[in-house]
Amino acid sequence: MYHDYIESTHYYTSTFLAEVARYSVVHCNLFQLQSQFWNHFTTPAFTQTTSHKKWNV
Repeated sequence: MYHDYIESTHYYTSTFLAEVARYSVVHCNLFQLQSQFWNHFTTPAFTQTTSHKKWNV
């Protein structure tokens, strides 16, 4: 019984760590894409019209 608990805990821990690593990679890639996306909209007029929408999310 205790051995099965250790085995299942190890399985879920390794699966969880793999999911966290995969999520981190995807999240970092999305963050880079988002920052590149916002770099296209750095004109003063666009920033002035959308600044209140951006900060009030």
